[in-house]
Amino acid sequence: MALITMKFGGTSVGSPEAITNVAGIVCDETRRGNGGIVVVSAMSGATDALLGSVREAAAGNRWAYLNTAQKLRERHDEVLNQLVPAGHARESVRHEVHAILEQHTELCSAVSILGEATPRITDAAVSFGERMSARVVAAALRAAGTEAVAIDATQLIVTDANFGSASVGWPETNAAIEAKLHPLLARGVVPVITGFIGATADGHVTTL
Repeated sequence: MALITMKFGGTSVGSPEAITNVAGIVCDETRRGNGGIVVVSAMSGATDALLGSVREAAAGNRWAYLNTAQKLRERHDEVLNQLVPAGHARESVRHEVHAILEQHTELCSAVSILGEATPRITDAAVSFGERMSARVVAAALRAAGTEAVAIDATQLIVTDANFGSASVGWPETNAAIEAKLHPLLARGVVPVITGFIGATADGHVTTL
């Protein structure tokens, strides 16, 4: 059995049709008996929208960041509605996505009060796009017949505190991968991992 890492960028996970194609590629590999690790970007345009909403929050424009959150909620809901059968499984993922967007609006509210966004806050904000994407793609894979689970790379990649351009601490990262990723692969579960984020040793989100 081969172990294949498949990376899908924002356009590849940018619509229900694109994610259907991703699911087909991944399911084909699992049917061939290959193990798979999937790494996903945020849906196309999502990271720029999140960054823009943080800037609007710093300028005190509450309507703008709330509007961004609503549009992102609708995009991710559309994928879930089209690709995941109605029921508890779909609603559970929808709840996770909406909870992430609630975190985003709370963060923007804090930025609005402060009047500025620090690099640490900005890194936290842009992580939300990938975190939502991973959950939606994992749900689509499960609906297509492949056991999959979304994993935030903050659980795997340990970095320094150079927010915006963090460097990986390889010994700590390798230990986390061994402990958290390898058991999933041994059970035939496909991890769907966020693409360019990590976390400091004390848990603050970083971008690589």
